[in-house]
Amino acid sequence: MLSAKKRAFLKKASNPIDVKYQIGKNIISENQLQLLQNALKARELIKVHILKTVETPLKDLAYEISISLEAEVVDIIGRVIILFKPRLKGSRFVLPNG
Repeated sequence: MLSAKKRAFLKKASNPIDVKYQIGKNIISENQLQLLQNALKARELIKVHILKTVETPLKDLAYEISISLEAEVVDIIGRVIILFKPRLKGSRFVLPNG
């Protein structure tokens, strides 16, 4: 669980990041989850765009994805979900205490 300070720090860090992944109307497949998992391993912080054709509520979908990937939902802005999964060693993000 991220504290308010850590969440604010990550929101600021995600600002210049472009959305590189999107989820469409189909149910999330294993291939999409593997793609997102690889992206989190490489980048730690990613943005995922959810298309308007998705009928599942965004919060439910975001938390379903975060549980599947063992990641944290930093924020949901419009139809964009920001996900964070820190590396065990050599993280490029030094999170503030608190």
